[in-house]
Amino acid sequence: MKSAFYTNIGTRGNNEDFLAHNENIFIVCDGVGGLAKGEVASRFVTETLIRSVAETPLEPLDKTTIQQRLALVQDKLNDRLDENPDEKGMGTTLTAVFTSPGAIYLAHIGDSRIYYIRPSSGLFWRTTDHSVVAELAKAGIIKESEAKKHPMSNRITRAIQANTKNETSNADITQVTKAEAGDLIFLCTDGVLEALEDKPLLEILCNGEVTIESKIEQIEQTCKGVSRDNNTALLIELEETDVFQSDAKEEMSWQTVNIVSETDTEPEIIFGEMLPENETESISENQERLQPQNMVRNLKKILRWAFGTLFLLLLIAYGSTFYNQKKEKGETVKENTETQKPDSKKKDAGNATKNSVIIDNKDKKEDSNIKQEIKKPEDSIKNNQPKITVSAPDTTKPTTKDTAKVKKVVEPAVNKSDTITTLL
Repeated sequence: MKSAFYTNIGTRGNNEDFLAHNENIFIVCDGVGGLAKGEVASRFVTETLIRSVAETPLEPLDKTTIQQRLALVQDKLNDRLDENPDEKGMGTTLTAVFTSPGAIYLAHIGDSRIYYIRPSSGLFWRTTDHSVVAELAKAGIIKESEAKKHPMSNRITRAIQANTKNETSNADITQVTKAEAGDLIFLCTDGVLEALEDKPLLEILCNGEVTIESKIEQIEQTCKGVSRDNNTALLIELEETDVFQSDAKEEMSWQTVNIVSETDTEPEIIFGEMLPENETESISENQERLQPQNMVRNLKKILRWAFGTLFLLLLIAYGSTFYNQKKEKGETVKENTETQKPDSKKKDAGNATKNSVIIDNKDKKEDSNIKQEIKKPEDSIKNNQPKITVSAPDTTKPTTKDTAKVKKVVEPAVNKSDTITTLL
């Protein structure tokens, strides 16, 4: 492996970045700004880890042994507080590359970053920062290109920090499953990212016509005129002796290096996807709506709409209930009126039976005789007399033995429809 590096103080009063490497490990740390003695923390963690790996190599080299070794280094940082209580709270970020024959592991804590680039295939992978703006970008609230100008761009969510509770931070560790000659591994602090976003940085790193020393020099010169923060970078190039391929499952989410022709619409890299400009514009509009201040305004609109809709639904429900009650009352009144009509008809029919002559036939056999009706409606109407209906027995059968009891009730006629019924 070949390597090149640089470190620069920027416009700060002191340099809190620190780097070191040997044949099995490469480290870049950034002392946490704003905390006491960040430069002490970054130097201590780097030197302790280098010394630990040199004295006791990681065997086997895997995620478990790396995590254990990092925890051991953090414990030693916490132990410093027994003799130096004024160092409480000091902290640092960490990026580290662990290597052995046929294995490469990449570990990071904080917002310092690692890039793995394969120029031969036009692919790259990088770590995701442990920072507030990275979380906002992941949630789609802001674009990644807006992160460095965000008011919370300097807030990190994870770091190696000295404490009296013996708490340690776990690193995100990624295994490289395939290494090719010419692959690049780039480690840097956030001061470099202050001056260079992914696109211009990858253009420098993927330039196959210059050496890694020239690439590092170009990055340093770019950062000098822009970066206020400390900026440090370390570039590794794999050689033929470093090539290997593992049977382990691929862990890297590869992205395409942004290389376009003059006729193409210049795309933008957003979370590993190459999107044309027209699509990024629509995403930008969505992100604008998702800005915190706009989210509050949109939430108020949604609440107003929800309450308005609820009030309308309640009003409709009340009106429907009121209408149904009125309708039920109307139907009840109608039913009561209709039920009274049959009673009046029964009453009229009862009055009519008072003017009827009823003959009860004691012989049940005679009840089966066919009744014949003789009607004279014209005479009844003309004489204003009740209609007379006579039921005559069947003359084919003898009736001399029949005995009937006749009851006759005569009362004044009620109306023209009254009838006198005679049953023989």
